[in-house]
Amino acid sequence: MDAEGITNSIRRKRPAMALAADHGNSRAKAIEMHCITCMGGNRNDAANCGSQECALYVHAYGRERSDGVVPSAAEYQKMIESDPNHAAKVARGRALQKETN
Repeated sequence: MDAEGITNSIRRKRPAMALAADHGNSRAKAIEMHCITCMGGNRNDAANCGSQECALYVHAYGRERSDGVVPSAAEYQKMIESDPNHAAKVARGRALQKETN
């Protein structure tokens, strides 16, 4: 079965997770669905995945909260506050957003 078939199978088997991932803006559930799909539909293999080359590895199954790889919200806030160009970056981003809308 291809990845699309596995994902659709997961959606049928776990509709609450799929709903949260597809329509509930749940990053965690979307990553969980991706991981399960990557592991051929096996949830246990996905939970125990050791593929650190994967871009989503640090975000899967709560790793970012437990191993310190991803900065905390407070650390991000400190980074933002210490950036002297932050206000200019925000203004540029908002201007670009208005142009595209």
